[in-house]
Amino acid sequence: MTSSYTPTIRTLAHARGRAAAGQGRRVLAVCLPQTPGCLDLDGAVADLESLRSLFGSAVDALTGPEASRAAVLAALPGHAIAHFACHAWADVASPSDSALLVHDHQDRALTVAQLIELDLPDAELAFLAACETARTGPALSDESIHLGAAFQVAGYRHVVATLWPAYDAPAALVVDGREMSMVDGVYRAVSATGSADAVPGALHDQTRRLRDAWPARPSVWAVYAHFGA
Repeated sequence: MTSSYTPTIRTLAHARGRAAAGQGRRVLAVCLPQTPGCLDLDGAVADLESLRSLFGSAVDALTGPEASRAAVLAALPGHAIAHFACHAWADVASPSDSALLVHDHQDRALTVAQLIELDLPDAELAFLAACETARTGPALSDESIHLGAAFQVAGYRHVVATLWPAYDAPAALVVDGREMSMVDGVYRAVSATGSADAVPGALHDQTRRLRDAWPARPSVWAVYAHFGA
């Protein structure tokens, strides 16, 4: 049995009402190994390499200064899949101000309030490989306002988000002779099946593999959650 979440029943119905994009999808990779005012993220490079190895020329990358808020917002409508490997900030006191820390985040962070204004009918999968993208605070825990929910409201049928700070170099397993991270394992299933509907099962399977390998480290294997249909 796989576990999936949704902020509201209306949001779930909205996501299920969207048709799958099918073959020919474009992939937007917003990968920031270096971000002004933040620690470096070597894992962002690995994520981009993994996406390019699986989807080839279908990947459009925004890195460094190219990954501005304006550029990301302009690119999202043309891509069925959006992957973010960057820093994020969860504002538990004011969840609508929670943000993805794009390159110009010090002046123009990409916030929940901006994302929920989007209407992306061709959106299929958003993978938020950033810290605390599904975190809520105790005072507003029943409102489920966070970055993962914002992407679902914007139209993404499947969203993968993190419940707490994620490690830059997450634990990986050797599968079929190669090291496979959580990110790589999920996208390999999407590539093999041609559908983001493979995401919940792939995330569940990879989580169980990591749990079996490191049962005493749930901070590593339980950080990702699926939101959507």
